[in-house]
Amino acid sequence: ALEAEAAVRGVVQTGDAGPEGVSVFARRLGEGGVTAGGVVGGRLEVRGLSAGEYEVTVGRPGFLSYRVTVTVAAGQDVSLPDVTGQEAVVLTPAASASGVVAGRAAGGSPLVVRV
Repeated sequence: ALEAEAAVRGVVQTGDAGPEGVSVFARRLGEGGVTAGGVVGGRLEVRGLSAGEYEVTVGRPGFLSYRVTVTVAAGQDVSLPDVTGQEAVVLTPAASASGVVAGRAAGGSPLVVRV
């Protein structure tokens, strides 16, 4: 008998950027197999999962990735809001690198570089 497959579903928000370019993957823990999902109109879904524990990763270029571990039972779909307690997966833009480098130039003068 074939094991009943399940899906992980949820909603993704990226602020004003819209859902274009968002990807979702489920990696089975302990076995390493990865199943790609899809995002349509801000709704994400990974189908065809067998029972087990998965790390679900939602990402978009230029944004911080979102990861959550879920347990999937045979034939039982998982809703990310039920797991996370949040209505949607919210992706936030990755901060641009910035900082200050301070020191002394070869002649002893103070040197401050902002990046």
